[in-house]
Amino acid sequence: MRGPFHLAAAFLVQVGATALRATTLAGTALGATVLSAQTRTASTDTVRINDLHVAVERNDQRAAQAALLRTQGDLRNQSIMAERLPTIGFSGQAQYLSAVTSLSAPNIPGFSIPQPFNDQYDAYMTARQTLFDPSRRGRAAIEAAQTTEGEATLAATLYRTRLQVNDLFFSVLQADAQSRTLSAAIALLESHRSIAAARVRDGVALPSEELAITAEITRRRQTQETLNAERLAAIHMLASLTGTAIDANTVLSVPDVRSAVTSVRDRLMNERTRPEYQQFAATRQTIEARREALTAQTKPRVSAFGRAGYGRPGINQLSRDFDTYWITGVQVEWSPFRWSGIGTSPDRDRQILKLQQDIVATEEAAFTDGLRRTITRDIELLDQLTRSIAIDDEVIALREQILAESQLRFQEGVITSSQLVDHETELTSARLERDSRRIGVLRLEAQILTTAGYPVR
Repeated sequence: MRGPFHLAAAFLVQVGATALRATTLAGTALGATVLSAQTRTASTDTVRINDLHVAVERNDQRAAQAALLRTQGDLRNQSIMAERLPTIGFSGQAQYLSAVTSLSAPNIPGFSIPQPFNDQYDAYMTARQTLFDPSRRGRAAIEAAQTTEGEATLAATLYRTRLQVNDLFFSVLQADAQSRTLSAAIALLESHRSIAAARVRDGVALPSEELAITAEITRRRQTQETLNAERLAAIHMLASLTGTAIDANTVLSVPDVRSAVTSVRDRLMNERTRPEYQQFAATRQTIEARREALTAQTKPRVSAFGRAGYGRPGINQLSRDFDTYWITGVQVEWSPFRWSGIGTSPDRDRQILKLQQDIVATEEAAFTDGLRRTITRDIELLDQLTRSIAIDDEVIALREQILAESQLRFQEGVITSSQLVDHETELTSARLERDSRRIGVLRLEAQILTTAGYPVR
């Protein structure tokens, strides 16, 4: 049994070492996290969150819709362009008329006017060639705008899957950090168990002294197994979601999001980098294309036509013989007014398109307000967590001093192992909470960047 002087000196040395260790941990927390993650194994690959963001959009089944939308637009455009080619059709009919054209003739011997047959037959081929159609260009512009709008809508839909990647990515990092904290705590408890076991063997302590520490070690390992299971589940979900080769040994690189958030924080509320804004712009372009097409529909269309046939009668209605015939000409179609209800139909259609523009404007405004509320909330939570981490560091430093004293008292046999375990548990719980908050800060910073439309690197 050492004297009080030795006990006090050892206590001061232990407290000083503990305080220094706490200060070092507080100053290099993120660096230690990265180093520990990267040294898990020298042969593992490192995966960045930005790579997973790109991979999740590429791996999504809906990503194939981009090519499908373009092909669909090309086919529709080809159909419109095909209207420049002549259209050819064939038709035929046989009919019986209850009465036919007849003419009275003077009563002159040997002179008569033939009367057509009541049964008539006609087979003909028609051809039409458009010469001028101002609506064609407008319809092609609508198809192009709709394709662009579809691609923009798809991009906005795929972008939102990045938030799922963020949740899984930082769940893995949190499990890693807390598992390392538990490993350190278990190692410390095992050293104390060795002391308790030696006392039991020497007959100066009861077996419960060792058993209490063993029970806590078992509980910590059980918690660690739960964390490892949650980590593995998140890894598997990430691999399935992104189509990336990720396994339990893959190192997830901690992103440098703090500097990115700091650099863009003041202008986040006014940024329009989310793909949804491209979707709104594409929708407005589609509406504008429809408006221009309405004007083209009121302009005249000119086409040439021809018809060649064989029948009885042909063009000569008084002929009683089968004969060939042909007709050709130019046709003009013009509908400057289309009355339907009050006002002309084009005017009403323009009013409808104007209402659609107003709807898009309200949707965009509501989306912007939602983004601002979300970013504002996340920034406030981020500031609160950052302040809490500073308090965590203070609490942990105090609990480290308490545990250092308890360790000395345990070594001197002043307190029991259960009391030592209680003090060590309080310190480990504080460290686990700090791990959770530190990863929570990273998660919020990445979420702010993703919500605002910035890449997370």
